Amino acid sequence: MPGKPISVACLMLVMGMVQAEEGKDKEPYAKLSDLIHKAIVKKAPKEFEDKSDWGKTVPPPAKVRFPRLRRVVVKVDGRDEFPHGVWNRWKIWLDDPAKDITVKVVELKKIEPSRYHVKLTATVALHAEAERNRWRNGVKLFGISVQADAKVAAEFDCDVRVAVDATSFPPAVSVQPKILKSQLQLEEFDLNRIGVVQGELVRELGDELKVYIETVMKLYEDEVKKRANEAIAQSLDGGKAKLPLTELLQLK
Repeated sequence: MPGKPISVACLMLVMGMVQAEEGKDKEPYAKLSDLIHKAIVKKAPKEFEDKSDWGKTVPPPAKVRFPRLRRVVVKVDGRDEFPHGVWNRWKIWLDDPAKDITVKVVELKKIEPSRYHVKLTATVALHAEAERNRWRNGVKLFGISVQADAKVAAEFDCDVRVAVDATSFPPAVSVQPKILKSQLQLEEFDLNRIGVVQGELVRELGDELKVYIETVMKLYEDEVKKRANEAIAQSLDGGKAKLPLTELLQLK
């Protein structure tokens, strides 16, 4: 099960094996980084779309300007209505979470005999899209869209508690991780495609897309921390995985 290897990786600290390996590997915590990466990827959503500001309509007015214009009609609760006002749609997605998300353990520090501090850094390479249409009584005045590539950098501080059951043979070790703090930051933002219409409206929409990503990051920062913590805990069989010492000693 996935909980088994991640528990073993954490236990390298307990036995002092991490320190012994630091001089041999360029990334001394590579094994632990890889196992936490797999746990987080399993929980990561591949796509997010916000259409809360999309689809505004109004009942057909008694009189409209330019009555011969062709107008779009949509059904709303069984009645005809016209699209009207500004429609906004936002979308964020990953091509392949396993490749687009990177995780690296950068610090492992002993706080107490049975407690350790683990610091992780992560990056998420994503795509984003914004679309805006303006309607007036069923007539589409304009429609523009932009797409961008972006990279989000994240830091996580994790508390790892370790308990050794000496009553069993070989001794079993229980590891319980918990992410205490997270920080997200938009590190890169590059517009790579814009819609047919060029000009100031497109540039403004691109700026708004960047702000939207930053806003989503702030709104969902606690949720990201919760999801990451759940991923690691579930990989440890609910945070109660136990491993015999013999398995730990087989690590290289």
